[in-house]
Amino acid sequence: MRASPLARVPAILAAVGILPLVAIVLKRAVDVPYWDEWEWAELAYAAHRHTLTFTRLWQPHNEHRILVPNLLMLGLDKLGGWSPVREQLLSLALLALTQLGIWVLIRRTVPAAARGACFLAASVLLLGLAQWENLAWGFQMAWFLCDLAVVAVVMWLTRPRASARDVILAALAATVASLSSSQGLLAWPVGLLAIALIPRARLPRALAWCLAGAAVVAFVRSGAPADSAGHLGFRHPAVLAEYVLAYLGSPLALSFGPAASMLAGAVLLAWLGALAVYAACGPLARRVRLAPWLALAAYPILSAVATASARGAFGVAQATASRYTSLSALAWIAALAATCAVVPRSARVSALQGALVVVVLAAAIGLGSVKQSLAANYAWRLHAADLRAARAAIGAGDPAGLARVFPEPALAIEWLAELAQVRDGVFRER
Repeated sequence: MRASPLARVPAILAAVGILPLVAIVLKRAVDVPYWDEWEWAELAYAAHRHTLTFTRLWQPHNEHRILVPNLLMLGLDKLGGWSPVREQLLSLALLALTQLGIWVLIRRTVPAAARGACFLAASVLLLGLAQWENLAWGFQMAWFLCDLAVVAVVMWLTRPRASARDVILAALAATVASLSSSQGLLAWPVGLLAIALIPRARLPRALAWCLAGAAVVAFVRSGAPADSAGHLGFRHPAVLAEYVLAYLGSPLALSFGPAASMLAGAVLLAWLGALAVYAACGPLARRVRLAPWLALAAYPILSAVATASARGAFGVAQATASRYTSLSALAWIAALAATCAVVPRSARVSALQGALVVVVLAAAIGLGSVKQSLAANYAWRLHAADLRAARAAIGAGDPAGLARVFPEPALAIEWLAELAQVRDGVFRER
C-alpha cells in the first residue's frame, strides 16, 4: 500500500531536521579545544613539524583506540587548519548519514503508511539536543562515527539477497568503528546477531564474521591500557543494573533525574524483550522484518553494560551523562521502528487502529525527546559561554581563563605555544 501525500509530510520534515541543528552549531561553536581535544594540539604540531609517527597515532586514549578520528582531524587540519568547529560540522555530516541509514531500514521494514511518522520520531531522537555534549565537542565525532558504522553493519547484513560484497562492506564498517572508539568493537557482536536472525547462509557467514572480528579485536586490544579509575567489573550486579537502566532511559527521561531514567530504561528493555519474543514465535517473514531493529537495539544495550562495567564506580548519575544519549537513543529508535513494522500488519488490528498506535507511540517518544532537548539546550548555552570566555582569555593572554576548558591550564599554555609556532589552531590564518 502506497503512502498518501499527507503521510509523506512527516518524512519530509524529518529529512530537513539536520538544518536547524547546523544553524545552532554554527551559532554556538567556538574554535577553542575542550578537555580531551587539547591533546590533538600535539598531533597538529607534530604534523606541521613532520615529526608525527604511527606510534603516536596508534597510542590509546584512555581505553580507546582513536586512529580513525586522529586521521580525520589531521585531514581537516590539512585542508585549512585545525578548528574544533570543523570537527563539529563533520559530526553533523556523520549524523545525517546515520539518519539516511535509519531511513533505508525504515523503508525496508515499515509499511508505507507508517513510515513518515516513524521516521519523524526517529529523527527527533537521533538529532535531539539531549546529546549536546557530543554536538558541542568536536572530539566526539568518534561517537557519531561508531553509530554510523553500526547502522551500516546492520543495513548491509540484513539486506535482502545480501551478497558476499555486503558482508565485506559490513566488516569494513565494523573495522572503522573498532578503530574509532571502544564502543565500536561492539559492531562485531551486533553483526553476528544480525547474521543469526536471518537464515541465509548463516553458518559460513557467521564463521567468516567471527574470524574477522576476532582478528580486529585482538589487533585493537593489543597493548590495551589498564582498567580505568571507575572500573567496577561485574562484582556488583545491582549497581550495574541500575547504571544500565539509567543509561538506556536517558534519551526520554534525563532531565527528570536518575530514578526516572531507570524507570524509562526498564520500560524500554521490557518493550524490546516483548518484540524479541514476538519475532521468535512468529513466521520467518516477521523475524526478517524485525531482525535489523533487534540487532541495532543490541548495540546500545551492550554499550550500556560495557560502560557500566568500566564506569559504574562513578555512580548512577554518571550514567545519565549527555554524551551517552547518542548511543542509547538508537535503542528507542529500534523499539519504535520494530513496533511500526509489525503493528499495522497484525491480523487482530485494523489498519486504522494500527495507524493510531503508530501515531501515539511516535508522538509520545517524539515529545519526550523534545522535552530533553529543551532542558539540554540551557546546558549547551552555558557551555558555549564558557568557550567564548576562554577564547577571550586566550586573546587577552590570561591563562586563568583556560581553566574553563581544560583542568590543567599550564599544560594548555604549552600546547598553545606550540600551535603559535606553526600558526595553527586559534592562531591559524583565516
